[in-house]
Amino acid sequence: MLRLAITAASYMGLLTLLAVASPGVGLIGSGITIVPDELRGWSHVPLYGGLAWLVIHSFQVRGWPTAAAVMVGASFSMLFGLGTELAQISAPGREPSSEDLLFDGLGITMAAARLSLRAVTWRAVGPTTSTSRFRPSALYLDRSAR
Repeated sequence: MLRLAITAASYMGLLTLLAVASPGVGLIGSGITIVPDELRGWSHVPLYGGLAWLVIHSFQVRGWPTAAAVMVGASFSMLFGLGTELAQISAPGREPSSEDLLFDGLGITMAAARLSLRAVTWRAVGPTTSTSRFRPSALYLDRSAR
């Protein structure tokens, strides 16, 4: 569990660095310019979806009910996205964008929906793999037990 929390905190640090880096300046800023401007907004979807997945999953691992983990994790991720957008006010060459917040929300929603669906599926069929749901051997009676 601690490893998951450290991973989430490190990921948040990376997102913060990406949010305040000036495009074309330094290693991270140069990396930002690799992504075309048209796709830069869409890059928020997997980045913040990943953050939401880490946060929600860390709550689920700690035994939180799925609904609570999704609500708190998604809210936390969205507030973090808002914080990184506000941090861009003071970053040279960067400006906050409501469009980026919408892309953050899309990624967060997708991750929350996926983890919610996984919990519902898990409850419905139990902890099985897709290959072990149907067991032909279960169709035959165990005659040795009689």
